[in-house]
Amino acid sequence: MIEWAETALFERLGILDDVYGHLPRVHISADFKTLLDHRDLIDITLAVADVGASSITYDFRIEREGQECVTATIVTALRTPEGIKRQWPAEYRDLLLSAGPQAPELLEIAGQETQMNPPSSPGRRPLSFETEVPR
Repeated sequence: MIEWAETALFERLGILDDVYGHLPRVHISADFKTLLDHRDLIDITLAVADVGASSITYDFRIEREGQECVTATIVTALRTPEGIKRQWPAEYRDLLLSAGPQAPELLEIAGQETQMNPPSSPGRRPLSFETEVPR
């Protein structure tokens, strides 16, 4: 799930092709506050907490129906395709630190009946996640 939000963020910022697959996780710390079940509809939020010379730190949150289920801090380190430490280009670093909140990415679940999508309403229940960075 972290990768979904991270990929959406990089795609929106126009840097996905250059960094995708070159950001291994070097640290993850998570607190699981509530059980999640298979196929639960969840909201995922990824926020850029810090950008170092070659690292990026995310604050990550999973919610279900407004209830916080998981919080995490994830640190990744930018590498070259050969696995050598690589510094963030200045324009990427600036973009990551200044882009601000991004519009949510919505996934549609066909045939799902929920309070947000009773049988008589058109459309489907969206499963969303946000990517945001501090201003």
